[in-house]
Amino acid sequence: MYGSCDGGRTIRAESHEMNSKMALAAKILNIKGEYVQNADRTQRVFLHASCDVEGHLGRDGRYYIVGMLFPLVAIIELLLILCC
Repeated sequence: MYGSCDGGRTIRAESHEMNSKMALAAKILNIKGEYVQNADRTQRVFLHASCDVEGHLGRDGRYYIVGMLFPLVAIIELLLILCC
């Protein structure tokens, strides 16, 4: 749904809701988004995180981020802001 789950061969950012949540997270944590390219340079996508981060919509309807995007303290602070 967001980022890459195959080592950068494909990069996804099609979900408007996930993009909005990632943009908010980046703004709160002062992270600048940028265009990234896939491994064979056939795809260019704007992400608010590094492309090795994976964003998923869980079966419970909640969004999850997998990967080393932020330090642990920042993740906890971000979750408190987004979930409450």
